[in-house]
Amino acid sequence: MTLFDIIAQSIKKDPIKSENNAVIHRRLRLENLMVLTAQGTPFIHSGQEYGRTKQFRDPTYRYPVSEDKVPNKAHLLVDEKGNPFDYPYFIYDSYDFSDAFNHFDCTRANDTKSFPENTKTRAFAKGLIALRKSTDAFNFKSKVDVDARVTLLTVPGTNNVTQEDLVLGYQTAAFNGDHYLVYVNTDSKSRQFDLSKITNGLSYIVLANGNQVNLSGISELSGVTINNHILTLDPLTATIIRLTNAKTPTDQVANPSEKTGSFGGKDTEVTKANVKASGKEDLVGNAELVNRDNG
Repeated sequence: MTLFDIIAQSIKKDPIKSENNAVIHRRLRLENLMVLTAQGTPFIHSGQEYGRTKQFRDPTYRYPVSEDKVPNKAHLLVDEKGNPFDYPYFIYDSYDFSDAFNHFDCTRANDTKSFPENTKTRAFAKGLIALRKSTDAFNFKSKVDVDARVTLLTVPGTNNVTQEDLVLGYQTAAFNGDHYLVYVNTDSKSRQFDLSKITNGLSYIVLANGNQVNLSGISELSGVTINNHILTLDPLTATIIRLTNAKTPTDQVANPSEKTGSFGGKDTEVTKANVKASGKEDLVGNAELVNRDNG
């Protein structure tokens, strides 16, 4: 199944309804942001950038059919009340299907009037790819650099973050001195984060919010507010903030195992622990964009 279809299945929302479609795309943009800002080689399924679906939209199958007539390799999706979706069958493995089913819907990807959410999601992914190419902050070549330059900011016990939570925040420091703050809120409620110790009087530019990515900065924010160094993220919203030419203590690190400075109050030893805890320790290598279709 495509990521769009998996999200629809997991939250049990029929995308035929515009409000459900918007929520699915909002979650899809969060997923793409997390993948395309992660260290290592990002992998996205072909069409994921615009919300490709493999919904079986044959009029014969608009409603559930008997078991002997169910389309090959299809799941039947239902909403939170157990009611089948409109056109409820979604193909989970189409590698041997014809091009009539496996083709890419360019209209869905490009027609802003008919498919506003799809085109917004595609533009969002395009912006993330441009951001990734513009800096080495999301593309370190060694584990040593990841350990020294990436810091987990959503530490349990701070900013009301619990041990198991629905928020993620981290800082990554590029070799040119720029720092990037990435915050993701997958919660159903707004969340706040204190940036005062991180920004420390530095100027910043918001590059991403819930609807767009712009390397020149976003003037009218959506779902993101920063007031007196307090960052507030709406539900299902992420942001990327660039701090320009911030001082990077680890630029002078001779031995990465030594405690030689701090990122937002976290020394490099803590940084290593946080990176390991967040599962990023093995995510290194060539950061070329991989976009494949595996059925």
